[in-house]
Amino acid sequence: MTIDLQWLAAIITAITAIVTPVVVCVKSVNRLVERIENLESWNKRQQRDLDRTAQENEVIITGVLASLKGLREMGCNGPVSQGIDDIEEFLSDAAHRNVSYRKGDQ
Repeated sequence: MTIDLQWLAAIITAITAIVTPVVVCVKSVNRLVERIENLESWNKRQQRDLDRTAQENEVIITGVLASLKGLREMGCNGPVSQGIDDIEEFLSDAAHRNVSYRKGDQ
């Protein structure tokens, strides 16, 4: 059996036609996987920042509430009492709200 140049060229062309799209698909999938991993990492960093900010806000609100209660004990009423009621209502509502569910944080 002799292999002529045309037959060899046809085999090489067929193999190239089959392998090239597969290689392109694999590279595309790898790029997509890398982008997804980068987005997940960015999302985790953002969530940590949001959690930290929520903790800071809780400390600030607690401090303001304590200050308002101190003012009320000193005899300041009116807006002070309303502010205390508003903050206590807010804290009560916030304690019963659902926290956003993050699948990866089980």
